[in-house]
Amino acid sequence: MRTIFYIDGFNLYYGLRLRIKHKTKPGCFIPTGKYKWLNLDLLCHNLRKKDDIRAIKYFSARITGSQDKVKRQKIYWKALGSTPLVEIIEGHYLESHPTMPLFSNPSKRVQGIKQEEKGTDVNIASHMLVDAFHDKCDVLVLITNDSDLCFPISYIQTTLKKDVLVYNPQTSRPSTSLQRCAKSINHINNNTLRASQFPQTVVLPDDSIVLRPSEWK
Repeated sequence: MRTIFYIDGFNLYYGLRLRIKHKTKPGCFIPTGKYKWLNLDLLCHNLRKKDDIRAIKYFSARITGSQDKVKRQKIYWKALGSTPLVEIIEGHYLESHPTMPLFSNPSKRVQGIKQEEKGTDVNIASHMLVDAFHDKCDVLVLITNDSDLCFPISYIQTTLKKDVLVYNPQTSRPSTSLQRCAKSINHINNNTLRASQFPQTVVLPDDSIVLRPSEWK
């Protein structure tokens, strides 16, 4: 079965952040870096062990702001460069400072920070449609919980007659819209994430190395 993966990078990232249940507050979650050192090639092969995976397309954007976070992203992207099947397809990351009503007192207005990632939905939809139209795969596997992709999913299945499988990286309930339009909805469990990590030290194609960020241990 020829398969191509399409990974919504930020959707996956935020799903990885909230994987540890708070010990004193049942049902609550706290951020963790435990699974962020994720080998996407290994993850995809662990999710679809019998498939012939032809490509893994990772859609993300270069972040701005905290230099520590920027540095960790650069290190992670370098590590992804050690996996030949993985292609990074970039969108845009925008930060603005709009004036908005204060939640606790709407009559009061304060300046906030608004961070947005632009272009990923369009890029994912475009790549899925082009790949399906040119018969580059039999199955398309989408890692996201974003219902904005329902139209291309439905079109690919009804018109181009190819199955689209969705893997939800979030700990919360999968999107109802995705449940209706995709061939199947699957959850990525912690055991699979644990088995899909890069080693502590990753050797790059040029024989240089990168180390797992200490914050992600």
